[in-house]
Amino acid sequence: MSLLFGISCVIPLYFINQGNTEISDAISFAVLFILAMFALFANGDYFVAVMKGKISKSGAAIAHIGFALIVLGAL
Repeated sequence: MSLLFGISCVIPLYFINQGNTEISDAISFAVLFILAMFALFANGDYFVAVMKGKISKSGAAIAHIGFALIVLGAL
């Protein structure tokens, strides 16, 4: 799980200086992407490991996964 998160953090940093966007915009997008991926992986891991898939008790984790997906979709 941590290897996937590490790879997903490195990908946007590779594309920071490419394209015709300003560097501050590229850094903002990279930070938002990394934070959204962290929220997705951390809450997914919490849902699987701690809650053991109990949907009735894990509403907050599911809500945060949904918010992370909305942020990724907006990017």
